[in-house]
Amino acid sequence: MAGPNDAAANNDADDAGEAIPRRVPTRLRLDSLDRVRFELVKVYRSARDGHRDVGDASKLAHILVAIARILEGSDLEKRITALEQAKDQR
Repeated sequence: MAGPNDAAANNDADDAGEAIPRRVPTRLRLDSLDRVRFELVKVYRSARDGHRDVGDASKLAHILVAIARILEGSDLEKRITALEQAKDQR
């Protein structure tokens, strides 16, 4: 049985015993509608091309749509606040 320090169990080494660098997941910046749209297109294309399960892509797409709605609401809230402040200053 492999122990916690066994390189093969942790996928830290190849067959020759050389260390394999771990991939650090890229942190997505989904702080704008353009970035969310870009990521949604990537998810769609990966499913269309067969690189991602369609069910998983659908779940991710729903999450991205929810993020887009939150960003829209946040933007509208800021714009309304700015309009109200401008009105109060007149």
